[in-house]
Amino acid sequence: MKETRPGPCQRKTSQPPLPYSYDQIADIYDEDMGRNNPGLDIAFYVQSSRRCRLPILELGCGTGRITLPLLESGAQVIGIDRSLPMLRVLQRKARQLLSDKEQRRLDLSQAEMTRFALQRAFSLILCSFSSITYLIEPGSRARFFERIRKHLDGDGEFIFDLFVPDPSIDALPDGHTIHDYSRTLPDGTRLERFRRLRKAILPGINEIERYYRFLDASGNFVRAMTTRDRIRCYEPDEAVRMVRKNGFEVLEVLPDFQPGEIQRETRTLCIRCRPS
Repeated sequence: MKETRPGPCQRKTSQPPLPYSYDQIADIYDEDMGRNNPGLDIAFYVQSSRRCRLPILELGCGTGRITLPLLESGAQVIGIDRSLPMLRVLQRKARQLLSDKEQRRLDLSQAEMTRFALQRAFSLILCSFSSITYLIEPGSRARFFERIRKHLDGDGEFIFDLFVPDPSIDALPDGHTIHDYSRTLPDGTRLERFRRLRKAILPGINEIERYYRFLDASGNFVRAMTTRDRIRCYEPDEAVRMVRKNGFEVLEVLPDFQPGEIQRETRTLCIRCRPS
């Protein structure tokens, strides 16, 4: 494994910009975001990797929720992520959970998904957990797909997924505060998370503000932090148009990682595509 390169949700407009959200939550990501995912994507991406030539390029690999199972299944993975703290967590987990042989099949780099440049082509590029929705500007999406085009070999595929807007959330008043969960971390700390959604701050773009409270085992306040992200939302047909607009052919659309028709309760859309 190669080393990397170097009141809930109340906001004051005078505050300086927040740090990158995933740098802030790297140490709790697995108990926060990772634990909220039902995990249907893991088996799907592992199975997809078995049909391709190695290595695999994984964009937005984070702390390794998909990466580690890929390596355990025999894949060789080159992982890219913007967040150095997230990559450091992945390195630590790899050392703890993988054999020496599996660790040697992992190569990590800190890079933006719109700017990475590697000296090789891949038969499979993955981008999981709705990471593409953080590219809120058309120009950034165009650069993203161009990077993928330049890194796919002749018959290579790009597979990604994104969350489908939830009508029950969309029906809430703008700025409504949601209590997401209260759960105990491995060290005994109690973590509470609240979320506030500001809808359509720009066309198709929502802002999500998350407020975290950490309590000790006795329920005493320890610390708090706030993260803020802007997300480009896509209805299923809009996601397909976005792929085609950026010069890719849609091979398959999989609601919740399974063949079939998109339903009202579909929460994740997975798209297989290749340069057209």
